Amino acid sequence: MIEKLTEYMRRFAHHPYAAIWLFLYAVIESVIFPVPPDVLLVPLALANPNRAVFFATIAAIGSVVGGMAGYAIGYFAFEPIALPVLRWMCQYSTTACPETFVPMLERLFEKHGVWVVGVSAMSPVIPYRFTILAAGLAHMALVPFIIVSLLAHWLRYALVSVLTARLGPAAIGLVSKRLPLAFAATGAIALVIYLLFQYI
Repeated sequence: MIEKLTEYMRRFAHHPYAAIWLFLYAVIESVIFPVPPDVLLVPLALANPNRAVFFATIAAIGSVVGGMAGYAIGYFAFEPIALPVLRWMCQYSTTACPETFVPMLERLFEKHGVWVVGVSAMSPVIPYRFTILAAGLAHMALVPFIIVSLLAHWLRYALVSVLTARLGPAAIGLVSKRLPLAFAATGAIALVIYLLFQYI
């Protein structure tokens, strides 16, 4: 099964517009789609190990572009655009309910905006698609938002793509199962440590 999956991914990775698809996927994933760009990043790094960092950069830029779109929606049109979508999503996932996460994120953004964005971009502890809306809603400064989003996303994707390039097909299980858990744990620990230092 792994051999078939690897072969399929290799065929996709040699598509002439694979990098463009990766960029577009990263843009969409940042705003609405729940499956991270790793599903495209891994086959590209497997087929082109020498360009692993390049593909990580493409994915990071796409994620930031999507993040800026979500930020703009939160800043200018949260109620007419984001709120109805979130309430619809709330029927299927309570974590999407604006009454649940918006007040919490607004409180965090008052003092810890940069850290919230960084943790959210690096790990699934705080979903990035919610963070970007809250960042716009809280009127977080745009330049720090972009810089932190870009650095955190790039570090995450670079780790995924470089590990894949080094380990080969064996990296598929690691990236799909263990790495997300590691990112989540790292993000949670970083956020807890930061908040503890703020209040000690």
